[in-house]
Amino acid sequence: TRSAREEVRRRLRLAADHIDTCYAKPLDLAAMARVACLSRWHFARHFHAEFGLSPYAYLLRKRARVAARRLAAGADEREAVALACGFGSRFALARALRRFGHESA
Repeated sequence: TRSAREEVRRRLRLAADHIDTCYAKPLDLAAMARVACLSRWHFARHFHAEFGLSPYAYLLRKRARVAARRLAAGADEREAVALACGFGSRFALARALRRFGHESA
């Protein structure tokens, strides 16, 4: 029904807001799905349909965008930026920057 679809969309927006706010913390699929009060499977399927990315890709894109802004603003220590943005290393940061089109950062 329409109201059920709207409720799922509302929950997905809550989860996306949570990702946007808590991107630097460790977030796994189960934690994201809990915010939306959905099973992991339903959450992943509906999230991808709504946002065009898997929840994990959405999280990585958010982290990459924040890191690119920090690096562009003159943050010179890539390892520190990587860790502050939730990446495990500067190498993981570099992969995400390439993946989401921030090579120059």
